[in-house]
Amino acid sequence: MQPLKALVIFLGVLIFVAFGVLAYGIATKFKTSGETPTSRHFEATNVEIPAGARIVETRIGGNRIILRVETPDGGMALILIDAGTGERTGVIHLKDGPAR
Repeated sequence: MQPLKALVIFLGVLIFVAFGVLAYGIATKFKTSGETPTSRHFEATNVEIPAGARIVETRIGGNRIILRVETPDGGMALILIDAGTGERTGVIHLKDGPAR
């Protein structure tokens, strides 16, 4: 009977420790630092936009800067820039589709 009681106490302590580790993991996952992704410093960089294009809107979301540009042919495009490095990560061309 004594070994069974020791086993139950040991398992209870083990559950308590596991719960503490889980709580710590959740707390550090949701912990926010004062530094935002756009506050990192990087050297000056050039981001190319199509010749004759006009920047219509700029948005910052997460660690991305999104430029909405109007192209010379009247189309629209989104230029994605990494806010941490200042590098262009992609371009999305917006086209009219069939009406639904």
